[in-house]
Amino acid sequence: MTRHLLLAVLSVVALVLAACGSEGTYELRWTIGCKTVGQSDCQVRSMKDCSQRGIDSVEVFAGSPGSTDRERSIFPCFSPDDGPVGRGPGLGGGEKELTVYGLSAGGVRLTDAALVDAQIPDEGLVEVSVDIPEPPQCRDGVDNDLDGMVDLYDTDCADGNDTDESS
Repeated sequence: MTRHLLLAVLSVVALVLAACGSEGTYELRWTIGCKTVGQSDCQVRSMKDCSQRGIDSVEVFAGSPGSTDRERSIFPCFSPDDGPVGRGPGLGGGEKELTVYGLSAGGVRLTDAALVDAQIPDEGLVEVSVDIPEPPQCRDGVDNDLDGMVDLYDTDCADGNDTDESS
């Protein structure tokens, strides 16, 4: 029994040490739908700011430019502790490209890709900012015109790319 307990404790210690070594290499912060840098109505200050746009989470693919080998991460659109931020996985140093999407609560991509380049250091963490495009009103899962109908169920939406749910 003691030998089994010792093996279990050593296994847990090994897992904890492995997790401690897997630090992030980038910290991504985002806004949604900014037309100009610093615009106040595109800042994400609460989960409500996300849900009013239909965005539940943020999907990020990170890797070397032109490479198909990419690390995928999903972050909540807003964290009460950290705000609109996600810490990416440990990537090797050098030039990396991040492809960012806004996702619905069901995991559907609502936005076009936002691309951002980042110079990842060999050690430490780099801050990266990106503006996620605002999803079209007829694809965001929100009753934008408050008529009781959402997206393609709203007769004012011609298709999912329609940007105005009101007539």
